Amino acid sequence: MIIHAPLLTREIMGIVLIALVPMCGTALYFFGLQGGLLILSALAGAIAAELLTDLITRRFHCMADGTAAVTGIITGLLMPPGVPLWMPAAAAAAGIVVAKALFGGTGKNLLNPAMTGKLIMLLAFQGVMRDYSYAEFGSITPLTSLAEGNPIAIRDMIVGGTSGCIGLSSPIPVLIGALVLMAVGIADIMIPLAAIILFSGIMLLFGSHGADPLYVLAEMLGGGFLFAAFIMLQDTATSPVSRRAKFLYGALFGIAVAVLRILGIKENAVTFALPAVNLLARPLDEMMMPQPFGTKRVRSRRVLRGRKNAQMPEEPEETEEESDFEAEENEHEVRET
Repeated sequence: MIIHAPLLTREIMGIVLIALVPMCGTALYFFGLQGGLLILSALAGAIAAELLTDLITRRFHCMADGTAAVTGIITGLLMPPGVPLWMPAAAAAAGIVVAKALFGGTGKNLLNPAMTGKLIMLLAFQGVMRDYSYAEFGSITPLTSLAEGNPIAIRDMIVGGTSGCIGLSSPIPVLIGALVLMAVGIADIMIPLAAIILFSGIMLLFGSHGADPLYVLAEMLGGGFLFAAFIMLQDTATSPVSRRAKFLYGALFGIAVAVLRILGIKENAVTFALPAVNLLARPLDEMMMPQPFGTKRVRSRRVLRGRKNAQMPEEPEETEEESDFEAEENEHEVRET
């Protein structure tokens, strides 16, 4: 994310929670009480895991920064509607422990906790996590139906109410939330723009339907692609800093999802692609960190160290090497003395 003001972590997380409200409303509207219970279960699991790890590690600021609440709600939104209520709680707790606490807490994690928790549940309980049937909703998602050669119902995918994860059945709430984040300078259009461009290009060239724009649009609307591109890839702790790195970061995500979709992984392509791309964020910054004019080399590792932990605004760290002009001035002053 690009932060234009010295916002504290809890302030950023508060804005993110506001941006997630439309998606929570979608879950409640289409899935009723079940949707609300799944979100509350994941929220309880995330807070409990955060509290426990804070007590063990004595990092009590993590509980107050609001990141656990964001992780819990997003984890709930990523759940299929028919899963047992304990599963969202377990997914959120696993994400907090594995992807966050083990790396040192807020701002030091390499993986998105919510998606990591879902990936763990998907690998451990494939049958349950791949079943999207609930009440009047069948187990066949729009992407599965598309792969079977059925007609593309673009309108249904836009309006919502189709089978899939409870908070991702319509792109409209996702785009509303993304606009909120961009309006306050927390999100950057560069990442989702790159993801959409590369994803669309690959699907047009190598997709099973050829250069059919409706087919590409359906692939983009389904499987949580837009939610990941506009919301999850903007995570402060796991996204790059420089604009060039952001563009490449989003492009790699779009490529990864497109390749997995072409290989036959439909609904969960995003689940596998996002953690893999998360691991590339900091190497991309290492390679693309611009060098200040007049310096021989800036150690980007040192510049990037601690860049994600926005608990309190810190003074910018000075570079180890000074420019030739500054060295000559210092030498001149010493001689005069």
